Formats: sequence, C-alpha cells, structure tokens
Amino acid sequence: MTVFMKSKTYNIKNSDDRELKLQTVMMEGDLGIKNSLAVKQTIQGIKFKGETVLFQLKNVEKLDITTIQTLRAIRTALNKTGKKTKLQAELTPEVERLLKNTGFDNTL
Repeated sequence: MTVFMKSKTYNIKNSDDRELKLQTVMMEGDLGIKNSLAVKQTIQGIKFKGETVLFQLKNVEKLDITTIQTLRAIRTALNKTGKKTKLQAELTPEVERLLKNTGFDNTL
C-alpha cells in the first residue's frame, strides 16, 4: 500500500510468511508529523495474524512522536496477546539522533 499525502509519501507493506509464522510490516518514507495520523490509522487497520510480527523501518526520512507511540502501543498490545514482536530499523543519522535525544532509542 503506497499512500500519497500533500506531496509527502510513505509506504507501508504488510506480508505474511505462513511457513515461518512471521508477519512483516515494512514502513518507509515520511513518517513525520504531516503523515502521522494516516500512518497510525493504517497500522491500526492491519490484521496481525503471525505468531511473530516484525516491524521494519527502512529509508525513513522523518519520524514523529505519534508514529513512535503508535509502534510502541501496538507492540505492547501484541505482546499481551502472546505474539512476539521484533523491530529492525535502518535509519538516517538525523532520525537516529532524534531517537537517542528523546530516549526512544532503547524503547521503540
């Protein structure tokens, strides 16, 4: 699913590997303030079926506190239902610095 909003683009792809019982949610692009509500609504609309859910952040241009809180909340909710969650992030130095300066680098 590719979403275009006010000349800013983000992409969220959801895929399942039934053999590995792994669901991957790959997010890339502008996950900043202008798209944070739409990103949140998109993530909330995903049906999580895998025993393990892998969130991949790739080519992230911007990241907003709302997106960070959404990821944390969904991971917490999934863990409470017995699902395992993992996070892989390939971030720009600017986004890494933001996470470190806000203390979210260890909790995301």
